[in-house]
Amino acid sequence: MNKLWLIIILLGTVRLGFSQPGNDEQLAAHYYNSGDYEKAKLYYEKLYSANPSSTYYGNYFQTLSFLGEWDEAEKLVKRHLKRNSNQTSLYIDWGQALEGQGSNSKAEDKYQEALERSKARYSEIINVGKAFENIGRNDLALEAFLVGKESIPNYPFGIQLAQLYGRMNQREKMLNEYLEVVQKFPNYMVYVQNGLEAMLDFSDPNDKGVEQLRRILLEKTQKNPNDDNISQMFIWFLIQKQEFESALVQTKAMDKRRKGQGEDVIFLGRLTRNARVYDVAISAFQYVIDTYPKGYYSTNARVELLGTMYDNVVNNSYTQEDLIELEKAYELVLSDNEMGKNAKTTQLMLQLAHIEAFNMHNMPKAKALLNEILEMQGANKQDKAKAKMELGDIHLLAGEIWDASLYYKQVEFDFEQDILGHEAKFRNARIYYYAGQFEWAQSQLNALKTSTSKLIANDAIDLSLLITDNTGLDTSYKAMEMYAQADLMLYQNKFKEAEKYLDSAQQFSGSPMLADEVLYMRYKIAYKQQDFKLAAEHLKTIIEYYPEDILADNAIFKLAELFEFHFYDRELAADLYKQIMFDYESSIFVVEARKRFLEIRGSDPKTAPKIEKEEG
Repeated sequence: MNKLWLIIILLGTVRLGFSQPGNDEQLAAHYYNSGDYEKAKLYYEKLYSANPSSTYYGNYFQTLSFLGEWDEAEKLVKRHLKRNSNQTSLYIDWGQALEGQGSNSKAEDKYQEALERSKARYSEIINVGKAFENIGRNDLALEAFLVGKESIPNYPFGIQLAQLYGRMNQREKMLNEYLEVVQKFPNYMVYVQNGLEAMLDFSDPNDKGVEQLRRILLEKTQKNPNDDNISQMFIWFLIQKQEFESALVQTKAMDKRRKGQGEDVIFLGRLTRNARVYDVAISAFQYVIDTYPKGYYSTNARVELLGTMYDNVVNNSYTQEDLIELEKAYELVLSDNEMGKNAKTTQLMLQLAHIEAFNMHNMPKAKALLNEILEMQGANKQDKAKAKMELGDIHLLAGEIWDASLYYKQVEFDFEQDILGHEAKFRNARIYYYAGQFEWAQSQLNALKTSTSKLIANDAIDLSLLITDNTGLDTSYKAMEMYAQADLMLYQNKFKEAEKYLDSAQQFSGSPMLADEVLYMRYKIAYKQQDFKLAAEHLKTIIEYYPEDILADNAIFKLAELFEFHFYDRELAADLYKQIMFDYESSIFVVEARKRFLEIRGSDPKTAPKIEKEEG
């Protein structure tokens, strides 16, 4: 082929490539987004002429609007309206074009025509209302939604009205519209709750809208005492405000009225248990047990009650008498004719075994309970695996570390791809760490860093970093062996021995490498012995002298918990939670610290400012 002809063909191909619609569309969007409307107009005019779609129309009209070419914009609207006569919002564009030319009276006529044409179709009413909002005509958007509410009563236009009132800062009307939706369309309750959460700050006592909502809910509850939808909204409100006792009162009243068998009360009990408001959770579960002793949720309530009592004991200061009472409560349920020891109560048996071994130091009784689960017909594989894990923990507690390892390996083998297997693998890696076999422990921990369980992955990473950071030198390797032994002694509640190994670790280290880790373990020893004052001193030392080290955020979070749950200084606890949020933004504790900060500050109007980072 002649070279000249080849060049001509190639040039033609290139020019055709640049004239493809896809390229024009990209260039049009580029110029439009960069504010170069003169160039954008050229491309949209070309694109719309070739394909008069609504996609090209929208940006073409806006481009002409930005350029102030209202006469041309009006022609475009008329042209597009011929092809899309049912698209009522186009009359609003027409009105804009007329208004841009100074024909305000004619523009208002077009706006009214849009309102009139949209009356019978809810989708068009919504489109027209949003279009009016987009041009800043909230008065006409309001008129559209009000007309829709009247003409199509089976559609919840109250949601659009509430959102619009919220944007117009008319809170009272917003709240009334939302609650009217709940009463008429209860299926939209969650939608309403999400809308209220977006508009109100329940942690801020200065948010007037929150107290307005309380007042309106109280008024509606008093006027309509049998309206369960309003009752549910009021309970939801009290939960947002962390007023759990009041929420329980309202939930029990609604349950009695509905004869609900305690389902809603169980839900509230679980929520308050997770929030560590144990007294309210205990009251909730006890109510279900007492009110519906043969009810559908009675068994669940009894299980939840014991679990809550257990959480209350282990997460707070406790005496031997507390443990004895808790043990009696478990034994009463497990010897009960209705419940007893069976496949449905294995979780209770596991909890009691843990109490017997780790709190009451009765290992034979704990092992007997766990072996009953292993031999129980009907118990599922997961519960039997949990029993093996607990047996492994008990052998580790007794110093029989390789017996513990055998149990962990069995679970790891049976549940290789399951979180249970990952947990067993981690516990087995910890065995090798205790034994000073750090390289083997590291190989196991490295495999767990990508575990689907974030908690296991974080634990594996933390232990791996501890080993890596402190086994770089021969002296630190020996120090690390002493530290690992101290960790094992702590697990076995041999506190004096743990302290001695920590002293040895510091002696062999001869450097500050393990300093913050040693202090953090001394905090754990003091905490286990319920010497909370000494525990706090160790944490304060870490924060003061090692603020840049890996355990600094752990120390601040744990100190905050001490002040919140043991020293009952919630104001100081809130300050510490806030410190994590702003000074340790990559910490794994940030989410929980923020939640607890809001719970504390939101419960005291005098100390509940918005969360802002302090300067300096």
